[in-house]
Amino acid sequence: MNTPKRTAKQRVIDRLKAQGFTRGCGDLQEYERAENNILSFGEPASRRDEVIRWITEYLGV
Repeated sequence: MNTPKRTAKQRVIDRLKAQGFTRGCGDLQEYERAENNILSFGEPASRRDEVIRWITEYLGV
């Protein structure tokens, strides 16, 4: 039985949850911390804009 692969967006959201970020917190300092943490995890540079958008959507900034 194969489990479906998580999408890149789901991986980013899972990392945010695992690091204790709160959905919809709207805190700009949390956004900066999340951006630094998530971008250092190794998502490809070509996906950087998408990753930043996903972080923004998740945190509500």
